[in-house]
Amino acid sequence: GLKPKFTQTTDGTSYSQPLYAHHIDVPEMGAHNLVFVCTENDTVYAFDADTKQPPLWQRSLIPAGEQVVVNADLEAGCEDVRPVIGITSTPVLDCATYTMWVVAKTKKVVGGTKTIHYRLYALDITSGADRVGPVEIAGSVPGISQPQDSAGHVVFDPHWHMNRPGLLLLNGVVYVAFASHCDNHIGSYHGWVFGFDAATLARTGIYNTTPTTPGGASISAGGTWQGGMGLAADPSNFIYFTTGNGNFNANTGGKDFGDSVIKLSSALAFTDFFTPSDQPTLLAQDIDLGSGGVTILPDPPPTAGFPHTLVAAGKDGNILLINRNKMGGYTPGGPDKLVQFPPVQMRPGANITDQPGVWGGPAYYRSSQQQQFVYYAGADGQLKAYIFSGNALALGTAGGN
Repeated sequence: GLKPKFTQTTDGTSYSQPLYAHHIDVPEMGAHNLVFVCTENDTVYAFDADTKQPPLWQRSLIPAGEQVVVNADLEAGCEDVRPVIGITSTPVLDCATYTMWVVAKTKKVVGGTKTIHYRLYALDITSGADRVGPVEIAGSVPGISQPQDSAGHVVFDPHWHMNRPGLLLLNGVVYVAFASHCDNHIGSYHGWVFGFDAATLARTGIYNTTPTTPGGASISAGGTWQGGMGLAADPSNFIYFTTGNGNFNANTGGKDFGDSVIKLSSALAFTDFFTPSDQPTLLAQDIDLGSGGVTILPDPPPTAGFPHTLVAAGKDGNILLINRNKMGGYTPGGPDKLVQFPPVQMRPGANITDQPGVWGGPAYYRSSQQQQFVYYAGADGQLKAYIFSGNALALGTAGGN
């Protein structure tokens, strides 16, 4: 079998994906191909990609007087990230400006008071130094959900939220999304998306997925996990993501979008959505749509007559192929007639409660013969190839065309 060329040791676990940059001039060390690795101990490493040697630089993102967050800072039994919680999402890198944006979680203890903090950093990839900032991630939106300020706003609480999806860099703005650690404090966590100017780190926008849950309601939630998959953007600069279990009232005048695929403008204004007709079942049985992320499929030629599409799948194993320009909304009781293309079952005949689904996202490939493939791996099955014909998905067969 294949053997690793070499290994490197870090100070903790990595939930984020490594990033690569070619031919970077490191001060006093010359040009190197770099691999960047982030750990839950809030450390960023820059390793040489071709040879085993000490890190060319490393940077701790724990400010003076603060500490890394540990599992004991959350409620007992919550171990989705353990034993410590620091950098969980995949950063985003721009080789044009030699900058990497990364989010770190820390805590500060003063006397008997503990506060939790999320900060967005913009690091020079040649040295690990700050380009600007960092900036604390904070904000609120109008709404009646918890937690509340004194002026009718839902407030972002960094303690119970987790930044799991990879960061998105789009037209000079960095987007950061949140869900929760486990389902503790379910009435006080939401899906949040923040936008920050990439150069200044000034906040440019904020969106909350479940701001209109009445006080005392049993659920709010609607977090954005996506198995770590980043937010998606299309050629028209719209942003897409999925949400997990949570309150849904968008069909009755509210703004709550549990178990939905959401489309936002680049300014984070709500634009469109799709919610499966069986959303109440998904919620009741903890079958999150938001366990999987969104992939934007290439736009067809204007003469083809096919719509612009996205693909997504969650815990139930149904692959949703959705028209991005008319996503379909919600049809209570189903069937999902407004969705252009019906979902494809990853494991035919599976019961929805078996959850044969996806924690992450698909891969896309176009062959030299212009045949298009979408690849999915379910939680309990083999990798499967689906042929994308521009307006449908069909399971491919070995030896087929």
